[in-house]
Amino acid sequence: MTEIPQFEEEIDYFLISSSARSGGGFQLQIEAVEESGDRQVVRASCAEVLEFAIDSSLGAELELVDRHPLLWQHQHDSATAYFTGVPSNPLAAVGAVTEAHETAVNGWFTTAKYLNRSASLGDLLKSGSGMLARGPVPLLEAYKAALENYATEVQIIGRHGRLRRESRALVTGRSYVIGMGWDFQIEA
Repeated sequence: MTEIPQFEEEIDYFLISSSARSGGGFQLQIEAVEESGDRQVVRASCAEVLEFAIDSSLGAELELVDRHPLLWQHQHDSATAYFTGVPSNPLAAVGAVTEAHETAVNGWFTTAKYLNRSASLGDLLKSGSGMLARGPVPLLEAYKAALENYATEVQIIGRHGRLRRESRALVTGRSYVIGMGWDFQIEA
């Protein structure tokens, strides 16, 4: 089964009770806890795992998605963004880039993952030119749009990547597994 099975009862939360790499794939055992306290076990596996982070938090939903900020580095080219021009208001420009980042990624990773960390963002922008960030093009485009209103030009160059457009992310709480070839089994 390539989609998450439907549950007969209302699920209160999901908990990953075990996870393990298996060759190039990944296996998870997920407990679906019903409002009554009864539990169902979902066994999820992917034939090829690309990335994962397992957290002990509970998830309100269990989703298998093909569009998500976590997938950008697998489904979109990566590139480098360079800027020129000192922002008309550097502090506001920093805020705009930070807000654009949060809006784009919804808290899944911090600005430190992709922004140039050779100096603070404010000092970097005040320098008038340099590398702004390296990362997936959709995120770089968000940074570019944020700086357009501050007299700062951004060029995105050097697009490259080993695209895995068929990758999907299994997400619950703050845990995720990105992979291909998903299969699900439900146990009573």
